[in-house]
Amino acid sequence: MEGFPADYVVLGDGTATFGALVDALARGNRPDVCGVVTYQEFARPGGVRSQGLSPQISRQQPHLSLQPRRELVAGYQDRYFHSFYKPVRLMRFSVGCPYRCDFCVLWKTTGGRYLTRGVADVVRELVAIPAENTYVVDDEAFIDADRMLALAQAIQATGYRTRFHMYCRADTAARRPDVVRAWADIGLDSVLVGAESFADETLANYRKRATVRDFRRAMEVFHEAGIKVRANFIVHQEFDASDFGAVLKGVLEYEVDIPSFAVLTPLPGTDLYNRVAHLIGGADPETFDCYHSVLPTRLPPSEFYERFAGLLETCAARSGGSGPGVFYRSSPTALSAMLAAIRSIPKSQPATVH
Repeated sequence: MEGFPADYVVLGDGTATFGALVDALARGNRPDVCGVVTYQEFARPGGVRSQGLSPQISRQQPHLSLQPRRELVAGYQDRYFHSFYKPVRLMRFSVGCPYRCDFCVLWKTTGGRYLTRGVADVVRELVAIPAENTYVVDDEAFIDADRMLALAQAIQATGYRTRFHMYCRADTAARRPDVVRAWADIGLDSVLVGAESFADETLANYRKRATVRDFRRAMEVFHEAGIKVRANFIVHQEFDASDFGAVLKGVLEYEVDIPSFAVLTPLPGTDLYNRVAHLIGGADPETFDCYHSVLPTRLPPSEFYERFAGLLETCAARSGGSGPGVFYRSSPTALSAMLAAIRSIPKSQPATVH
């Protein structure tokens, strides 16, 4: 980790903390800000990254009403993109998540709380800046289904239109198809669903608190409403050839519009990391990108990465050119570059500590 280009790490939600850090540095002071540590402190074995957030940090209240100074980047607005959405505006309706998936760090940044902005506040920001596409970057926008229904109705009353892309859990959609339909009526174009696996036992191990049956029903709800589904699946280090085949079979069977795939990655701060940190050793932080495996794989690395790339390649080919076929295909050459990068990952197994 020596030479990694970071001076400080912000623990937990950084909405207010980052501003305090910048102010301290601008005054030439050594930062003494709650929730800020040097990178050396963060990276030290047994340091803060393996201990989780302190109670003081987890109680910090994110400033959900704080709106970005969009005029400062207005000259670049037409260059922002998210996959095939270009140009795109980013918005946030809420922060945090009440679920406890063991591979996810997002719920820890707010101490497990789910914090929302007021309906009127969201509508005011939304209509103030017209945009063809809007990516809602909430950890899970639809957790409070009744609030999201009220928000959809408030947006519809303004007559405002944009193409929305946002996160939605499968069990939420299965339970509240009325809310999904209401958002489809005001422009919800696609959703990201953390499907993770087509095996209930695996979902239980991830502490997902959702089932394959939920996902099946959610796909029906979304497609009936004309909404495209980007579903993310976890590629586990224990995968063998049959497991890769099972994921592809599920994508085809459930007609997932835009699948995306991530190698199971123990991000610092997650329960997963705390459980397997002793197996990681001195992994380069640059490899914690959900494409490299920082843990040993059951298959030989060359076969693991070839099957991983093949999964992406096969899913992309389904579309026949009518759509992206797989997530992150933002340009004609992006997919081929990504496949080449995956296939060129060093083929030695990560060093482990026993």
